[in-house]
Amino acid sequence: PYSSAAHGSANRAAEETVRATASKAEIAIRVAGANALACNWNDALSQEERHISVIAMATAMCNHACAPTARYTSYWDAKRACPVIRLYALSDIPAGGEVTISYTDVSASKADRQAALARYGFVCACSRCAPTWDDTMVLKCAACETGRLYVGAPACADCGADAGDSAQPGGALAKQREEYLSGHRFLPQIALYDSRTNSVVHLCDATRLNAAYQQLHTAWGLEADVAAEVYRALMPAFEKARVQWNAQMPQLRVLAGHVYTAAGLREDAAREYTAAVAEYRAAYGSEAAITQMVQALVDRPPRNRADVEAFEQKRVSTASWVTACGLPRKTAQRWLQPITVSAAASIMGHGAGASGSTKAEQVVVNELIRCTQIAKSLGLAPAPTSAPAVEAAAGAGTAAEVAA
Repeated sequence: PYSSAAHGSANRAAEETVRATASKAEIAIRVAGANALACNWNDALSQEERHISVIAMATAMCNHACAPTARYTSYWDAKRACPVIRLYALSDIPAGGEVTISYTDVSASKADRQAALARYGFVCACSRCAPTWDDTMVLKCAACETGRLYVGAPACADCGADAGDSAQPGGALAKQREEYLSGHRFLPQIALYDSRTNSVVHLCDATRLNAAYQQLHTAWGLEADVAAEVYRALMPAFEKARVQWNAQMPQLRVLAGHVYTAAGLREDAAREYTAAVAEYRAAYGSEAAITQMVQALVDRPPRNRADVEAFEQKRVSTASWVTACGLPRKTAQRWLQPITVSAAASIMGHGAGASGSTKAEQVVVNELIRCTQIAKSLGLAPAPTSAPAVEAAAGAGTAAEVAA
């Protein structure tokens, strides 16, 4: 990573100092630390998640950028029985253009990114770090009313209007931003109502947008038309701030598709499902479980809320069985993403009125039985079941059925 012009001569000087003073072992450790990728998976023989670092030649050659042109995913390939690191472009890269990835969390503030990158021995001077302002701190432009005005920037990023002193760090608008973000707000307020009341904080502000993201699971409990309106506001904001949300975009698209389906907006849902398939295919390939699962939403679109919940229920059951069989845990996790709150709530809701926990436990056992049926249709061998444990929860008759 010392060859990039963006990293400068200071990094080459640091490298020369290391070579002059460090032992070969120390240099090897430094090289590993600078080039290794964190890759978490488990194989079909292990029930324990493995947290390891890997040095792969292609990705090790990629320099860092906080607005990278590519990203990587890591997963277990069941057919080849080995882990895979997949490097793919986030946008068209011209011939001769540099392929860059991010070494840190691109959604973090500039100060936090610089602190995290210090261990690599360089100060990032990419397109996001070179300016004096931070593009995660976004005010609403007063001139065009919709443009992005970064705290500390001289002008609006969209219309070019002069920012003035109030948008500088410590200025009146910057202080109003801090005050607004210090309070707790619910999803409709963050996404809709605050924008209508002329909040000074832009919806693309990283803190505001992340607050909305953390509450997206509550959208399924809103009225269908309100939930659809929330996603109509949020999806363009996620797109504008896409560099910070590349990893989550396919999940967000599926969730948006679910909400649009429940609201009867089938064309909008089809658009989001199709885009999600394309992005999952780029990240994991066409054969990946998550790609094929979401492709089913395109081939056989859900017609209403009940169809969406049935789809998510099936995915939860299948993923649970894959994990129980000792097959790759990462495969199960890919089946699970993204999961709507309704799938879990509908299972938990069955036991809400039960006296004690007997009825809730019965529901769990019934889910195991349904998992068994799905597993048989997939050709999976059932894992051994502890009959005494299940008997304690549901009685001998059901336990025998599960064990069988």
